[in-house]
Amino acid sequence: MSSSEFLLHKLYIAFLYFTTLNAPVIISALICFTDQWYIFSCIQFLAYAYITAAVLAKYASYPYAIQIPLGILIAFCVIMPFLLLMLIPFLWIKSTQKLKYILP
Repeated sequence: MSSSEFLLHKLYIAFLYFTTLNAPVIISALICFTDQWYIFSCIQFLAYAYITAAVLAKYASYPYAIQIPLGILIAFCVIMPFLLLMLIPFLWIKSTQKLKYILP
């Protein structure tokens, strides 16, 4: 696998597990509050963005733990979610460069 394929596979697995765990909550919330479906979809999309950032941050600093500045940046994205639009492409580039040397 190339580094991009590897990361896409890891993101697919993370999304699948998160969706499986979150589906009963979302379905029951949509049944009870049908008129607020757009709020639930925005929250779900934001959760996928945070999961993407977390997975990419892990592989951007692989084989070590996530560095302190990167962790602070991800925590700062909780306050300002629009920063994820810049952080995710940066982490994608950094993690593919890091994995290029590790993966055969």
